[in-house]
Amino acid sequence: MMPTTGAWGPVAVHRIKEVAVPTASHNVLPMCCGAFFRTPQAITALQAWVVEDLLDCATPENPARIWIPACGTGEEAYSIAMLLIEHFQTYGRQANLRVFATDTETNSIEVARAGVYAESDMIGVSAQRLQRFFQHYGSNRLQVSAALRDCVVFATHDLENDPPLSRLDFVHCLNALAQLAAGNRTNLYSLLHFALNEGGHLLLDPGEPVAPSADLFQPIDAEGYVYRRLGAAHQPAPLKLLAAAVEAAHNTRESFCRLSSIPRRLAGALPTEKEFQSAHEDLLTSQEKLQSLNEELAAINSQLAAKVEELEWGQRNLGELLAATHIAIISLDAQLRLEWFTVCAATLLNLRDTDRGRPWCALARGFDEQLTIDSQLAMETRTAIEKTVRGYQNKCYLRRVQVCRAEGARVGGVVVTFVDISAQVESDAQLRRFAAMLRDAADAIVVTDFDGRIVAWNRGAQRLYGYTQAEALKLNVRDLMTGERLDSTLEVMRRVARGETMPAFDTQRRTRDGRIVDVSATVALLFDAAGNPESLAATERDITARRRAEDETRMLNMRLEQRVAERAAELQHSEEQIRAILDATADAVVTIDILGRIATFNRAAERIFGYLASEVIGENVAMLIPPQERVGRYGYKATAARAYASRLIGGSHEISGRRKDGTIFPIQLSLNAVEGRDLFVGVARDMTEHKALQKEIIDVAMLEQRRIGQELHDGTQQELTGLGLLALNLAESLGRSGSTAASQVAARVARGIEQCNQRVRSLARGMVPVPVDREGLMTALAELARQTTEIHGLPCGFECPSPVEIDNDNEATHLYRIAQEAVSNATRHAKASAIWIRLEQVEGRLILEVQDNGIGLQAGGVSGKGVGLRLMEHRCAMIGGHFAIEPRPDGGTCIACSVSRAQNG
Repeated sequence: MMPTTGAWGPVAVHRIKEVAVPTASHNVLPMCCGAFFRTPQAITALQAWVVEDLLDCATPENPARIWIPACGTGEEAYSIAMLLIEHFQTYGRQANLRVFATDTETNSIEVARAGVYAESDMIGVSAQRLQRFFQHYGSNRLQVSAALRDCVVFATHDLENDPPLSRLDFVHCLNALAQLAAGNRTNLYSLLHFALNEGGHLLLDPGEPVAPSADLFQPIDAEGYVYRRLGAAHQPAPLKLLAAAVEAAHNTRESFCRLSSIPRRLAGALPTEKEFQSAHEDLLTSQEKLQSLNEELAAINSQLAAKVEELEWGQRNLGELLAATHIAIISLDAQLRLEWFTVCAATLLNLRDTDRGRPWCALARGFDEQLTIDSQLAMETRTAIEKTVRGYQNKCYLRRVQVCRAEGARVGGVVVTFVDISAQVESDAQLRRFAAMLRDAADAIVVTDFDGRIVAWNRGAQRLYGYTQAEALKLNVRDLMTGERLDSTLEVMRRVARGETMPAFDTQRRTRDGRIVDVSATVALLFDAAGNPESLAATERDITARRRAEDETRMLNMRLEQRVAERAAELQHSEEQIRAILDATADAVVTIDILGRIATFNRAAERIFGYLASEVIGENVAMLIPPQERVGRYGYKATAARAYASRLIGGSHEISGRRKDGTIFPIQLSLNAVEGRDLFVGVARDMTEHKALQKEIIDVAMLEQRRIGQELHDGTQQELTGLGLLALNLAESLGRSGSTAASQVAARVARGIEQCNQRVRSLARGMVPVPVDREGLMTALAELARQTTEIHGLPCGFECPSPVEIDNDNEATHLYRIAQEAVSNATRHAKASAIWIRLEQVEGRLILEVQDNGIGLQAGGVSGKGVGLRLMEHRCAMIGGHFAIEPRPDGGTCIACSVSRAQNG
């Protein structure tokens, strides 16, 4: 408990005595006797930037902590306490704060603890604050109230040597650093950074010559009074300050032990409330110092742990760095014993951990045995020795022996490095070989500077231009150029010097004896070791012979082009003549390539097929042929296009064509191959009128035949029948009359007439084979089958799955004649043992088939189309049908005729 107001009397007397006779026991921070609210600008900055944050950080469990080092006689501490109490009460909060006021002067601390001041010291305190925070004490003196006194803890403290307080929210150092050296101030800023909490504030004099580091504190007001602490965690304090803090810990603990035993009151002694108050505040201050010391020790431990981790990290990185360099490194002591080695050295020299401490002469094992002598020589002369040595697999290493010194001038041993320079040695050898190649190259190689002066000249240049190397080095490259090509060559060299890449170009050079030679030149830019442009290199090749050959070739080409032009004109004239002839012909002439694409199409073809040449050239010829001609007919196996074309090559064939409007018409096609060109020429003639005329002639002939047959049937046959009956009657009459001889003659006449009548009947039936009715064809074919069986003794069947009615007797007669001819061929040539006749209607087409099981046409010796086959094909074409002859799968022949039903009726 703090002393009551009545207990301050003796303290006031004591203060008067102390003030009357001031002392200064410390020469670093002298007593600072200030005044209340003596720096209005600092108070204003404090109210603007600090007070609100102090209110925010104060909680019922943790009060706001403020430290005022060099507090003097306490006026600054009480001023800040009054200011904070007012702000707390403005927000209706209990003032929860703790102000630590310290100073090195014990007398100043005693005065501050008493809290008694003369009325003349209250100049900066307002009347409201006097009435609220002070009370009269004797005459012309005032004493701070108990509530204000309870907020402030006074204690002695050396800012430079004692441990700082910790966990602070605000530090008031307005005049505390005035007489400190610059180095001490910098170190104290680090301590104050450690003492403040995150976001804590520091109050300094704007005229402070040494400002805090920008990494630690940030100024936040324009006048430069208030600084904010930066960083989230407490940064470790400087090691020498921490060492001083550890050294002071012992004294702090001893002081704490002394203060922990409160002196007893002697009999008759005066009251010791002041002593109790001082002891209590010293205890609080010592506790804060011990807390700060503990935090500093924890910071030291973490810092040492970080240093150890940093050393381990550095050692690991150093090992990784040495391993990444791929440089073999060994260390030998002064006696040339192996101390340590890298991983690369272990691989190169076949070293093991057990080799540490062994002499190098025992570890050489045939590799670089000279190292021992060089190491001793390096330690004696104290200079590094570099040599190129050969290792295993003929690799080359740059070995460097470097002396390492121990204490003083004593040599501690050597460090040996082996750098693999095999690639560099090989590169140097390759460069030497390349230089020899360039020197002895057949082409002229000339190196010049940017002004054109020749700096290098190979043997090829000497042979080409006639100058020796010594003579050429005195020349400028312009001396080799001719007037006509000078400007263009110099322009190329200037562009290459600017970094452009130029292709090879042809130019001319003048030799030593004045000859002009044609050369092909290439100019390249050369760089020095630093990568800067250094010179130009020109590679020049003599192309005089090539130019002569090119001129000759050019003349030959000109003559050849003239001959080709003349020949082309002749061919064009011939082609125009051929085209005129083709366009004048009445037949269609079409040329196609091996793939069936149309190449040419004359005017007659345009007229016959209805297409323009531009519409069909490049298209497939299949567009001019109906599908049945291209893919087979009547359900039988389709014919491949190439086989179909090959079958048509040579000779003349009657096939069907298709016009642009889709109409099908007959054509006579002659197809021939153009030898050596994979080209086919087809000549097609429109047979529409010819077929119509032919059909008309046949129709007239058949009508006349039918008329004659009908007359034989209706006239001659009837008359012969009547004559036969008369002859029989005459024979019977003569027999009855007894004229036997005459009767026999009459009987013979009757029999002759009957035989003649039979022949006339057969002739009439042949001329009119089909009855003129809707079902006459079926009846006639059935009769044909029956007669074949009776006459030839061969089984001949007729099959008609469904009734077929034909109103056109002409078509019926042609179909009957086709069947009759097919049956005749089967009986006479095929040696068949059975014949089948089939008539049916399938998908709008009338199909007549005659099949036999004979030996077939080829086996029967018929190697082409005989008269009968051609006649059947002709009859089928006359009625607009399609004719086919194919072998049967099980032997024999199948003859088929297919007629569209649209033509019937």
